[in-house]
Amino acid sequence: TTRPPKRVTVVESGPLRVRLEVAGDYGNGFEYVVRLDAYAGQPFLRVQHTFISRVSVAYVAMARLAVEWPLGAPAASAYAFGVEKGGVRTGELRAAGVRLYQVDNLRYQIDGQEESGKLPGWAEVRGKKVAVGVAARWFWQEYPQSIALQPDRLIYNLWAPEAQPAKVGMGAAKTHEFVLWARPGDGEPPKGWAEKMRPLVAAVDPHWVARSRALPQAIAGHGPEGRFVHAVVEAAARYLRRNDRERWDDHGHVWCAGTGAERPRVGAYGMWNWGDWNFPGYQDAIKGCDAWRNLEYDTTQVLALAFAASGRAELYEATVAAARHFMDVDTIHFYAPRPSWVGMNHPKNPLHFSFQLGGVDLGHTWTEGLLSYFYLTGDERALAAARGIADYLVARLQGVIVRGNPRQWGWPQIALVAMYDATGERRYLDAARQYAQGGMSAHPPTAVTKWKLGILADALAYTHAATRDPAIEKWLRQYAREVMRRKARHDARMYPALAYVATVDGDAELRRAALARVEELDLGSWGKPFSINGRIGFRIHALLESEPAAAPTTAAKEQRRLEKQKANGGTQDGSSPTPDIGEPTPGP
Repeated sequence: TTRPPKRVTVVESGPLRVRLEVAGDYGNGFEYVVRLDAYAGQPFLRVQHTFISRVSVAYVAMARLAVEWPLGAPAASAYAFGVEKGGVRTGELRAAGVRLYQVDNLRYQIDGQEESGKLPGWAEVRGKKVAVGVAARWFWQEYPQSIALQPDRLIYNLWAPEAQPAKVGMGAAKTHEFVLWARPGDGEPPKGWAEKMRPLVAAVDPHWVARSRALPQAIAGHGPEGRFVHAVVEAAARYLRRNDRERWDDHGHVWCAGTGAERPRVGAYGMWNWGDWNFPGYQDAIKGCDAWRNLEYDTTQVLALAFAASGRAELYEATVAAARHFMDVDTIHFYAPRPSWVGMNHPKNPLHFSFQLGGVDLGHTWTEGLLSYFYLTGDERALAAARGIADYLVARLQGVIVRGNPRQWGWPQIALVAMYDATGERRYLDAARQYAQGGMSAHPPTAVTKWKLGILADALAYTHAATRDPAIEKWLRQYAREVMRRKARHDARMYPALAYVATVDGDAELRRAALARVEELDLGSWGKPFSINGRIGFRIHALLESEPAAAPTTAAKEQRRLEKQKANGGTQDGSSPTPDIGEPTPGP
């Protein structure tokens, strides 16, 4: 039972909308954060209910999570609810009531009678004076959910008691969004209330967005960019279709539990899964059994940039689902054995939030997608989630980082620089510089046969853009020279840093090489290639196409001239080659 709130905050107060945030707990180790949006002159409230498990055990069973709306007298006497394909069913509301239950994404029940399909997720009870109703966003996508219509109350079960209890991991969270309304009871059954659970989508001219830099890494979508945007929109459609039909085993354990415990599912749906993607293959063994990827390589960012460049409403919807999944399910909100991990995100994992196969990973952390979602929506929880990751990365510098592979020095820089760009807080940039120094000490720019070096190089480009650190600039120039010197086809992750060096030096050859590699990107039809190559394409185009490359300074031109002479074995006047910078001494 909900206990009285510990905190009530007016988050927003304006002429069109007021937002209240109400925070408290249920008295059982679960906390709630409820955000209520009320609109001027409108008879509905938009509600976002977040629960957080702070129970100090690995897993706890949650049998039911519900919102109950007592009606008082006189009792309701009629009902209406939506069915698949936009129909409405109405009738007399008897004492036994009516129960709607979405079993999974393929089946639903009405008063125990099962049918194939999906319920849109809205229902209403009506009396002589007043009618009240609920419309749930993603009702069937976030199964199992149910709605009970009774003469004295309306009940919306965010986790349906008809299903087996939910397995909730320590520190996991989940947000449900729904609309509650009240209206005069003498009118006709509602029309259009199902649409209330899906807000209107505003699309801004992508050329303006790219020119303004209001959304970092956004591109305008003309010329070569236009071809890429077209390709990424098509790939996003394939990605969503694949998510709709991927077969996996919902057995509820880290390891495959044998045929007796199998629970075959189709589609990346369910309360914990909506917005994420699974590895291809039934009972895949990439990590544990049927591991979820937890949106690694920042799927949210690719979806957000694809929406900004195209204005496609379905990509906005996918962005919102991905961002909310990442900030809720994939974020460590509480962990009793290691409180310092709080705020960081889980890497790929079975059950999303399991700690059984390891903890946090510096090579699998992202804030850009959360921040892009925040810029597009104003959802302050996304900014807070990104800050939690960045704060962990700052604190981690006080501990031990044992050498680390290149991307474990790289992704933290990208996450921190993005956070610095969003907040202007210097501590994030200072931490990024420390990760840069550690990465350069541990990994010389000559090791270009290893693709993970490309992540570090791109990260150093981020940090250099914010600091203009000369040591980083030397490392990047040498890296670019080594990549270009080797004629073998490199992994695509090696090229964003080349694009950046091209902008610093005005190097047409590097520019052509980076753009040519974008043309070859395979965006695939599932999460991994879509996320990796989609991000690479947006990054390179954002560097090279949205704005003309700045003309190189005289100093930069001179530096490039000397570097080319050195590569040729000497200078034009016969003097000794430019002194070698030398490889940095590996760090601890």
